[in-house]
Amino acid sequence: MATLKHLQIDFKAPYYTFGKLDENTPTIWIACHGYGQLAEYFIRKFRIFEEQGHFGVILQGLHKFYFTQERVGASWMTKHDREVDLENQFTYYRRVLDEVYGDFDLTKVQVNLLGFSQGVSAIARLLFHLQLPFDNLILWAGGFPPELPGSDISFIKEDCSLIVAVGDNDEFYNKENYQINIEYLEKTFNRSIEVKFYPGNHSLEPKLLDNWLKANSTSS
Repeated sequence: MATLKHLQIDFKAPYYTFGKLDENTPTIWIACHGYGQLAEYFIRKFRIFEEQGHFGVILQGLHKFYFTQERVGASWMTKHDREVDLENQFTYYRRVLDEVYGDFDLTKVQVNLLGFSQGVSAIARLLFHLQLPFDNLILWAGGFPPELPGSDISFIKEDCSLIVAVGDNDEFYNKENYQINIEYLEKTFNRSIEVKFYPGNHSLEPKLLDNWLKANSTSS
């Protein structure tokens, strides 16, 4: 009879950063890529923000695999051994953010959190596990974790923005089947969600995102 056991080990895990973090940094980002992507390529989506003086951390899923015969990708987790995967993720989140931000006072800068595709679940779990106050949470074309409604939200700022984005030609979502994610979000955060349906497919669009954030900043 097979018996499953787990061994505690230390191993190296990658993350990427862009920009410079100092007392003049106006905005910091924490972002999670989609299924089959790698942080070293996903970070290119943030060049427009690096040019504005922002600093960011791009996390990477701990599971790498051959997405095609030549291309390597990463994923955040599977349903197999799910609880162990989540525990490993949470350890990774804490270690990266402690190393990057340390004693840096995040209350003095704008904090943007972003998840794309499978990274939506990853960034949402990071947010609630670390209880990280934010100014903008952007969930782009991905499923929201169903276990989070009912979580403690006392750490969340009253004036934060919650943005959900889906392309009208997305291969995986449309206005109808994405409604359940919007309902999860409204139930979890107990506030209205800013929903953005735009002309496009299953892809993060940096210029659109930049325009939305600037518009929100102007109107606030």
